[in-house]
Amino acid sequence: MKLAVVVIIFTMIFAVQVSWAQDVSRKEKMAELKLRLLELEKQQKAFDEWYFDFYVLNKNRISPFLNEKLSIGGYFETGIINIHGPDTENQTTADLHSLGLNLTAEFSERLRFVTQTSTVVRIALENVNNNPQLTPSKRTFREMTNGTYILQGYLEYSASEFLNVQTGLGYAPYGIAFQQRETFLFHQRNGPQMISNDDGFNIAVASALWMGVHIYGVLPIFKNRTIGYNLYSMTPGSNVATLGMGGRLWWSINQFATAGTSFQYGERQQGSYFSKGLDLDIKYKQFGLLAEYASVVNSGQALDSESYYAEPYYNFLDGHWLVYVSSEYSRILDRIDLATQILDPAEKSVNGFGLNWLPYPTTRYRLGYLNHNYLHETDSTNGQKKDYEAIELSAAIAF
Repeated sequence: MKLAVVVIIFTMIFAVQVSWAQDVSRKEKMAELKLRLLELEKQQKAFDEWYFDFYVLNKNRISPFLNEKLSIGGYFETGIINIHGPDTENQTTADLHSLGLNLTAEFSERLRFVTQTSTVVRIALENVNNNPQLTPSKRTFREMTNGTYILQGYLEYSASEFLNVQTGLGYAPYGIAFQQRETFLFHQRNGPQMISNDDGFNIAVASALWMGVHIYGVLPIFKNRTIGYNLYSMTPGSNVATLGMGGRLWWSINQFATAGTSFQYGERQQGSYFSKGLDLDIKYKQFGLLAEYASVVNSGQALDSESYYAEPYYNFLDGHWLVYVSSEYSRILDRIDLATQILDPAEKSVNGFGLNWLPYPTTRYRLGYLNHNYLHETDSTNGQKKDYEAIELSAAIAF
């Protein structure tokens, strides 16, 4: 009997202890579960805030000084070129590598700041017209140069679709090629001869950049047609102590065709110049055509110059491939070699073709061929022929 009572008492004590231990364990688990829930709530709140800022408000992970919205991008291009001709040695080199960085800061729907810098590593082609009177006496690749340049930097205020005002500097809105100076955008590497006469000597304009003030907009005249305008100031390289001006008027129909006319006026050290141009951009299904004409009328002793080109193209396989043909002409008879200050006139036609492969929309591989044929009196100097051919392979990516 006593043994039974003792067993019952010990059983009750054990049951109480087990119950108490289970209660303590349950409370600890509840406390731990609450902590986990609080942590999950914090993580969810942080994720919601990040999602709202990044996707809804379109903010990035950079914390700018004035909390403006920043957009960062750019491009990189590299390439190899081979040149050869009757009196030009066969040369192959990786001639040009360029990195462009773009940044846009939007302060409001009406106010933004845009800047672009370009860093270039280049192996320069010297004596581009193969003139034996210059040094070196033949066309050749020589020294490697590099530099960083500010190509664009302006503050823009948009009052309306009709009136937008930019102050600073940017690409001159002259024709087609001068507005697409990023090498990534061209079908043909470095664009037409109009903007780069092999050594960067501009043919059509005295300043490839507007400087000071640029006003542009769209005129509310037609519903199915768009008429736009540009008006800007610039500093001509031919007389930096003066201020020149330029403008453009363009007309577009349903994005099928765009035509424009451009001008620039500025002072030279002796006299003045007036540049005028016409351009046409046609897109129809997979076909396209770029065409442009520009001429410069000079007062004083400077000779007039002109240039034009036509570039039909066709893209296929969902735009991953693009083939083009180009035909160009340029005449600049008062060209002065910058290194020697010797007269180095050039009149030539340039014909070629090429293939672009775009495995992704922002990646471009190019293979192109150009035949430089010098004309009339500039065909040769002292018996040295100037004609040559060029084959280029390049790659570019935008980001």
